Amino acid sequence: MQRKALVMVVGLCLVGAGLGVWLLVGNPRPAEASAARQEARRALTIDEFALLNQAGPLWLTGIDLKQTNLHAVKLSQAVLPSANLSGADLSSADLSDADLVNADLHGADLHSAVLSGADLTRADLHEANLRGALLIGANLTSAILYGADLSDADLTNASLHRANLSDAILAGANLSSADLRGTDLGGADLSGANLGDADLSYTDLSTATLLDADLSNAKYNTATTWPQDFDPAAAGAVLGDQ
Repeated sequence: MQRKALVMVVGLCLVGAGLGVWLLVGNPRPAEASAARQEARRALTIDEFALLNQAGPLWLTGIDLKQTNLHAVKLSQAVLPSANLSGADLSSADLSDADLVNADLHGADLHSAVLSGADLTRADLHEANLRGALLIGANLTSAILYGADLSDADLTNASLHRANLSDAILAGANLSSADLRGTDLGGADLSGANLGDADLSYTDLSTATLLDADLSNAKYNTATTWPQDFDPAAAGAVLGDQ
């Protein structure tokens, strides 16, 4: 009887150990998952490489480069409306003054990319990594940016009119003089962000985090919604036209 019980205990221990190993293997850590996504990105084909290295502004309407490694690519002034760049590695890329209207960039890695002057009207950038990106004067009208990481990004003079930035991370971002009229910033993290001289008319900030945000001379109206008990005037914002 004792021998039978001992066999059962050993068996249970082995099953438990096996289950533990299965769980460990089957559930990679976030860093491992990120590395797996990086490895999943493909290299450019020879034809694509030749196409992207032509002289002069490139006309690439509707091109499909999803999940492609485009690190530090030079696409300044490129014409890329409706391009599929979802999940692509565009870190440190030069996309200044590019036409990216209606482009699909969701989940793309654009950290430290240069997008100043780019037209991203109605572009899909949800959950994209834009940490430290330069978006000075960029047009992001009606762009989809929910869940995107724009930490320390420079959006000076950018147009974000009616953009969806819900749950976006904008900690330390520079949004000075930006057009944020009608923008959805619900749940966004604006900790330490510079919103000086920005237009916040009709903007939803009701559930945003504004800890240490600079609102000096930011314009708002009675349709602007603020977090509960937040005093915009005390933070330096100015009530504009009703």
